[in-house]
Amino acid sequence: MEIKKLEIINQFRLKYPGLINPELVSILYCQTQQDAYLEMYFKNAAASPIITNLVFITDVIEVDPFLGEVPPLFNPAEDIVDNAQLLIDLDEYSLINCVDGLFTTEAAEAITDSHLNSIKKTD
Repeated sequence: MEIKKLEIINQFRLKYPGLINPELVSILYCQTQQDAYLEMYFKNAAASPIITNLVFITDVIEVDPFLGEVPPLFNPAEDIVDNAQLLIDLDEYSLINCVDGLFTTEAAEAITDSHLNSIKKTD
């Protein structure tokens, strides 16, 4: 089974300067013919990556019960660069809910507070 891997930490550091967990040294977007997942390497455990399967992420906001199965956002049949870009383009609130350890604790709290405040303003 072939596993393709693409380093994407620099894209996150450029998009979110000062917000990315400083203990994070590598984020690899990985893809096989069946799966899409992340390998995240931290300074204190460089030999043991944290693996996050991305199969649960979809681009459907409300599920229509007549649609049946909802396809995952990251289609392993698609190009790895395109799929990695989809991940990078997710909004920061989605990222903190899908990828543990990406942001600093303070950044994650600020993102959550901002999101909750925006919801309150629309009520």
